Amino acid sequence: MRFQLGDIEIIYLHLFHFSLVGNAKEWLKSHPNQSLSSLKDVEEKKLQRFFPLSHYIKEKYDISMFQQGFDEAFCETWERFKVMLIK
Repeated sequence: MRFQLGDIEIIYLHLFHFSLVGNAKEWLKSHPNQSLSSLKDVEEKKLQRFFPLSHYIKEKYDISMFQQGFDEAFCETWERFKVMLIK
């Protein structure tokens, strides 16, 4: 069975709510039916709600200004940096 690109997007939209929990699921329920008509709509609105541009800019700045502490071992610095990247 072969699916067209539009069919796959419809399937993803119908299954998307199963991937959410907590606040994200409540956020999705707060949208009127049919207001999120494409995956691009979902992506844009989800990013605006949960990852605002100000947060992104701050995190990017923190990563670019990252420094090792004066008495901090390299392995501790590396672990702290990896946590920052994941966040």
